[in-house]
Amino acid sequence: MVKLLKKNNKKKNIILSSSKIKIALKILNNPKFNTLFIIKKNKELLGTITDGDLRRGFLKGFGLNDPVDLVMKRKFKFVTKNQIKDRDFIKKFFFKNLIYQIPVIDKQRKILDILHSETYKTNHTVQKNDFIIMAGGFGKRLKPLTNRVPKVMIKVFDKPMIKHIIDSAISDGFRNFFISVNYLKDKIENYLGDGSKFGIKINYIREKKPLGTAGSLSLQKSTNNLPAIVVNGDAFTDLNYNNLIKYHNKIKSQFTIVTSLQRDKEESGVLITKSNKVTDLKEKPIVIKKINSGIYVINKSILKLIKKNRHLNMTDFIKFLIRKKKRVVSFPIYEKWQDLGTKSSLSQLLKTSD
Repeated sequence: MVKLLKKNNKKKNIILSSSKIKIALKILNNPKFNTLFIIKKNKELLGTITDGDLRRGFLKGFGLNDPVDLVMKRKFKFVTKNQIKDRDFIKKFFFKNLIYQIPVIDKQRKILDILHSETYKTNHTVQKNDFIIMAGGFGKRLKPLTNRVPKVMIKVFDKPMIKHIIDSAISDGFRNFFISVNYLKDKIENYLGDGSKFGIKINYIREKKPLGTAGSLSLQKSTNNLPAIVVNGDAFTDLNYNNLIKYHNKIKSQFTIVTSLQRDKEESGVLITKSNKVTDLKEKPIVIKKINSGIYVINKSILKLIKKNRHLNMTDFIKFLIRKKKRVVSFPIYEKWQDLGTKSSLSQLLKTSD
């Protein structure tokens, strides 16, 4: 039986519309909560916020101190008290709408309860998408550390970089891995093996010659046509890869670039001009930069455009796709991300962890 949520019931994913975005961000970082429910003071449900809604809000320029009602979705799925009596209906509702939480509301749009997909056994955690790690580089920026060990095998917090990436992907349900190797490849293959000791399957993409940051993808022999996640071996992040795949599929992207949002404050006032006429002056404005994180989702039809055994850098491939009018989109992240390809970035990460 569904009862009205009591006043002292602390549902952490129900927040007021006046709450700040940083509160929503903190809650959604908890894997228990896929959706936030936004209410008025009288407890009327106004809308919902998911991980994707937050990212789109950041792209529009909203900040952490803006109210959540600026980014919430006002059209949302819900069920009534009578509908939840039909368990099969609820299971189909979850499956059809590809959502993980559904509010049960009354005639005044007040939340009676929140249903979770796990209860109806509709939440499948294993992902069939290929997870490709680019680990063939020479790590020149990290020499002499990489004179005898490949970059991805450098230990960070007592574990090789590449193991951090694999463990994160495993926790998000990925089991089918491809690793592109070249420089000191035996050290990587001897450590990881075929993946069976980690409960996964690992195939290797072996370059006979350096093919750049994208060229070796032409050699991947996939067993399915699902979009593949491609991650540089020095990309250190706590990104939820499930959210990335969902985003890519939902907006029907062909090539998705994960971008880290960097906010820089100008030290001086900036003039806005038209020809030689000053139209505005912004005092020390904050400039938002979108940094390529080295993490991508790529449709298999796009990967087929890469010529076999030809050197190709990812930046050149992206420019090619843009010229060809392919759907290339950005996936902004607020999660921790760092490129560990330089000594300074590596030492900075280790320093901040002390």
